[in-house]
Amino acid sequence: MTWYEAHLHSEEGLDVAGALFPGMPLVVHGLNRFCGWAFTVNKPDLIDIYVLTTHPEDPDRYLFDGEWRELEVREVPIRVRLFGRLTWTVRKEALRSVHGPVVRSTHGTYAVRYANMDRAGLYEQLYRMVRARDLDEWLRAVSLRGFASFNLGYADREGNIA
Repeated sequence: MTWYEAHLHSEEGLDVAGALFPGMPLVVHGLNRFCGWAFTVNKPDLIDIYVLTTHPEDPDRYLFDGEWRELEVREVPIRVRLFGRLTWTVRKEALRSVHGPVVRSTHGTYAVRYANMDRAGLYEQLYRMVRARDLDEWLRAVSLRGFASFNLGYADREGNIA
């Protein structure tokens, strides 16, 4: 794993130093003038796979809480590079259930659910964290739960530790 160290400062009030991964626009592990934070890795169960019971006469229907529901079915284009600049676009079926994306195979129909799959708040959370001036602002930032597989540590200049 590669980390970079950075000090980000702007005329709009951003002033944060710390570590970030390549490609990240904001400090992940760091401190500003008011507080500091760090992430630790844990090993939570983030993924569940469901075996769907499909309708015997309509494979696009599945049983959920005692009721038949329709799978969301759409066709997606997938560009395949054959060689050099020569590409070919194939269209494949994309399926989704209330649990998440669905895969059909010869031995069953499976739905995959993973933590934070419907959340895009990772960068908003980071932005709010690096701008936080106190524990309350920081707790509101992390309540967005953009990071599913990390524990967080916090300390500020007022002596708060969380």
